[in-house]
Amino acid sequence: MSYSNICTKCGATLSNDAKFCVSCGQTVLQQPVYQPLPMQQPQGKKTPNLVLIVAAAAVVIIVAVVLFFTIGGTGPNGTATKDYHNGTYKGDFVKGVRSGQGTMDFNNGARYDGEWEYDQIHGKGTMEYECGCVYKGKWDSGAYQGSGELIECDGKTYDGNWVDNRKDGFGVGTWQDGMVYEGDWIHNRRTGDGKLIYEDGSSYEGQWENDQRHGHGIEKWSNGQTYEGEYVEGARSGYGIMIWPSGARYEGDWVNGDRSGNGSFVWPDGQKYEGQWLNDMRHGRGAMTYSDGTVEDGMWENGEFVG
Repeated sequence: MSYSNICTKCGATLSNDAKFCVSCGQTVLQQPVYQPLPMQQPQGKKTPNLVLIVAAAAVVIIVAVVLFFTIGGTGPNGTATKDYHNGTYKGDFVKGVRSGQGTMDFNNGARYDGEWEYDQIHGKGTMEYECGCVYKGKWDSGAYQGSGELIECDGKTYDGNWVDNRKDGFGVGTWQDGMVYEGDWIHNRRTGDGKLIYEDGSSYEGQWENDQRHGHGIEKWSNGQTYEGEYVEGARSGYGIMIWPSGARYEGDWVNGDRSGNGSFVWPDGQKYEGQWLNDMRHGRGAMTYSDGTVEDGMWENGEFVG
């Protein structure tokens, strides 16, 4: 506490210890001057810790997210109808997601009827596409997987094994013209061992690569002609034997479907040529033995003996 040093009557300045004013004789009454005390924090109450509140809220959110993805969310169980952005679903729900048996009518006209799991087509089911194609078989997370049959819009079919929407493994394919292939597939292509049968009964049985005859195989025509030998990218190339319905026979080298290289040809009447060939003609060094025993041994050009 402090004291006033101003005269209350005449306003003269006084010393701190003055008893009266020397100017007017007024007796000085010393008055206390109020000075407020500093503010103090009330005892027994504390300001909440903001950091702890934020941390607790974050923990609650994390736990909720983990539980949602662990148990698949929450929602109704049982059978219901629900609209989605791409169509309408009617069937089973588990914890609010499509799981079990159900039918989905898509906005583009397609329709799926079958099994679901965790909101995806999964298990056995049939998909009817808007173009008219139909797939019936097994699914895995929305993709053809395992055994299934696909009937395409243009009439082609495939019945066999699938991996990630692709023909992969053993399967049977048919075409509009009556062709039937039964054998191995890799990535939608005939690759491995397989047999192709044409509408007229002709066939090829052997090795395939990238949808072409490649490797060893046997080809049979409906008229009885046969070839057994090597193929490269769909053409007879390498060593092979061809027999005609007449009884004629060629045994030797082939290049791009033609007799080229070394080989022997026997005619039905017993004549025989043995030597070099080029583009299906006797060309190079060779010997021709005729039915009367005559032999022409020498050089040949484009099928003609030149000596």
